[in-house]
Amino acid sequence: MKKYIGGKTIRLFLVFGFLTGASATLLAQTVPGSVEVENGENATDSIQAMKWYQKAADLGNSQADSDIGALYLEGNGVTQDKQAAMKWFKKGAAKGNAIAESNIAKMYLSGNGVPQDYHQAMKWFKRSAAKGHASAAGNIGTMYREGNGVAKDYQQALIWYKKGADQGDVYSEILLAGMYSNGEGVTKDDQQAFAWFKKAADQGNAGAEDSIGMMYYLGNGVPKDKTEAKIWVQKAADQGDKTAQNQIDNQSNWVNP
Repeated sequence: MKKYIGGKTIRLFLVFGFLTGASATLLAQTVPGSVEVENGENATDSIQAMKWYQKAADLGNSQADSDIGALYLEGNGVTQDKQAAMKWFKKGAAKGNAIAESNIAKMYLSGNGVPQDYHQAMKWFKRSAAKGHASAAGNIGTMYREGNGVAKDYQQALIWYKKGADQGDVYSEILLAGMYSNGEGVTKDDQQAFAWFKKAADQGNAGAEDSIGMMYYLGNGVPKDKTEAKIWVQKAADQGDKTAQNQIDNQSNWVNP
């Protein structure tokens, strides 16, 4: 699973998440004697997962095509083969599968198994986003924010992050919060930053929980409240967030005056 860092106040967000398990669930309902596999990463037997994904693909399920591509890309249950991954993603995309389209875009964006090509990445992300895939919208926002294959444009980044965030995409919510916190493409607004971090934190994102905690500690966008700050930072620390753990260990005064 690849990790990308972006933004002055944003420490971690996940861009890659190829498997959804939708096709395996479909298979459990349609193939006699099959077992339900929620996704290939968590399956106790990745080879078995591939077997059922293949059966679902044979039934014409486009998500199964994308799931098989993910297994080849990550080498789960099969020998890693990025060309095969792209082939399967394109099969799913040819059937209009938005996740497959987004996966193609991610490969082009990072040059993973194909020559890096921002134009192709943008094309496939936009196809996916047009079908309502929230994380694709967030990735378009990042391409505009970082100037990947396009002129750097914070206004466009803000628009696309908002599209993703409005659909509940944690990645988009965090980066939108960061833009408000940093005043990128918009007037700095700590209250808006807090609101979007809170949406992500309410979905259990540790980085957002830590950000909420520090905003309470510093009084950014909310009244200063060290007791509330510690509650949120502790939530992040309990999830293994190293920054939050260090803050808990090193902060000498977590008590309101």
